[in-house]
Amino acid sequence: MFLSTRIMTALLSPTEMGRFSIIYAIMALCGALFITPVSTYIQRKILEWNTAGRVGFFSARYARYLLVVSVTVSLFVLLAKHLAGIGIHISDPWVMVVIFGLIYFANLNLYYYGALNIFQKRLWFTACQNLTLGLGLALAVFFVQTFSQRAEYWVLGQIAGQIVVLFLARHLFFRAIRSPADGEEVAVPETGVLIKEVAHFVWPLAVASLIIWVQSQCYPFVMQSLNGIAVVGLFSVGFNLGLKLTAKCESLLMAFYDPIFYSDIAHSDAKARIQAWNRYAGIFIPAMVLLCCYICAGGPFIARIFLAEQFRAISGNIVFWGGATSLVMTIVGLYKNVGIASLKMTGLIGPYILGAVVTITGIYAFSAWDPYHGAGLALFLGSLAILIYLMIKMHNLLAVTFPLGRLMISCGYALPMIGVLLYCRRIFPGPTLWQALAILVLTGFYQLGAQALLARKWFLKT
Repeated sequence: MFLSTRIMTALLSPTEMGRFSIIYAIMALCGALFITPVSTYIQRKILEWNTAGRVGFFSARYARYLLVVSVTVSLFVLLAKHLAGIGIHISDPWVMVVIFGLIYFANLNLYYYGALNIFQKRLWFTACQNLTLGLGLALAVFFVQTFSQRAEYWVLGQIAGQIVVLFLARHLFFRAIRSPADGEEVAVPETGVLIKEVAHFVWPLAVASLIIWVQSQCYPFVMQSLNGIAVVGLFSVGFNLGLKLTAKCESLLMAFYDPIFYSDIAHSDAKARIQAWNRYAGIFIPAMVLLCCYICAGGPFIARIFLAEQFRAISGNIVFWGGATSLVMTIVGLYKNVGIASLKMTGLIGPYILGAVVTITGIYAFSAWDPYHGAGLALFLGSLAILIYLMIKMHNLLAVTFPLGRLMISCGYALPMIGVLLYCRRIFPGPTLWQALAILVLTGFYQLGAQALLARKWFLKT
């Protein structure tokens, strides 16, 4: 993932990175409305279908669904391009190729190899996943260097990688599923009944996903209209780097602490589950704060390692906003999980509407001050609005406790690290690669020691 960012920023200009961000924002909108809700339904049902020998039937239906969605969305984007514009200049053939390829081939490939993980074929799943990433990166580099250093050719390489792996994933998928025995009749629902069932399941998810997209991923269109496409490229590279690093750190912490949490809530009543969540939040949130302080304060040094030179000066400072926003959304996720038994999906729409309004309004309001930090601040405040709304809502439903005391301890541990990183930023305004690595490694050891102290205090109480 981070290797791809380093290579991509070396080959594509800020303008092309901005065009790339617009293309993937369109894809994210399509996924929010038409792909993610349906794939969630499939993940819930696929083991049941496999037991009944109906996976092949539903897989064919899903492939046809993706085909219809791909063609329809491609034509709609083409129409929107001519009527109102889509934020970038791109030819009609490229619109059809890029939109169709990313929707159809990428999602069909993901369906096949993603199902392997559900069927506990984890070796096959990992192989297909890594092959998709590696081959997509290699072909993207080949197309960009061979033809033109434009976003379209980078995306075309990724699509080509998806197509190649698709054949392997499909073969492994049909080896993994249960096929009906000879003479066995497989009962399948009527088309009308199936459509009604799926629509009833997916519409709340689609609405919620659309609002989340507006809050978190429509900023490239707003920024492009206000400041130009190159600003979008510089901002999105730094912001997404902060998001991805924080998400990776989050997954590492969850791998360590989640088994303990799930052990605590197993076979427990509602009161015990709340106590377990309070205990879990008391270590997880402070640990994430400590990690995010490391990422946010070390942004320019992180950018020196993962970004090409033309992005470092501006994008390195935007890493801060990506890390801070990701931290807030991590805490939002914790509050969503604790209330899942009491809070319906529709209850999450209100907080995300508020967050979307704050984000979009903030980008317009702050862009005159600073197009980069203004957009970052707006995205952060939008996420913070979601968290505050959700905390109030959850407080009225369940007696969960925010770990303010342990959060202060975590901030105390973080202060020396932040001071050192800020001082290093002052004396090394343009660090070499080895200087950046040395600074991050040394402060990283301190950060790990502080994490150990936080975890030790937590375990001593159990």
